[in-house]
Amino acid sequence: YFKQPIVDTFDIRICLARSNKYVIDFQSADETDLHVMDIPLSFTVMQSGMVHGLAFWFDCGFLGSDYSVWLSTAPTEPLTHWYQVRCLVQTPVLVKQR
Repeated sequence: YFKQPIVDTFDIRICLARSNKYVIDFQSADETDLHVMDIPLSFTVMQSGMVHGLAFWFDCGFLGSDYSVWLSTAPTEPLTHWYQVRCLVQTPVLVKQR
């Protein structure tokens, strides 16, 4: 159902689970490795509530020989023009913390 992603910022406190990390090493990845990315997802709910969709953001390290720069678009970091992305499900799902 993820037809219309929402590109905007949001408060991290609306998330019911911790984020998952998926790492891509662009120095060693072949271009064909990037054509399709299957990212396994598993969440442990931290609080009960309604799940309305999934949220996405990225962190990127620019690793230089003299120094490195880190760019984060996480909702816990200062806002950038990249924002975050939310993809809503058609019907929200009630989840309960164990």
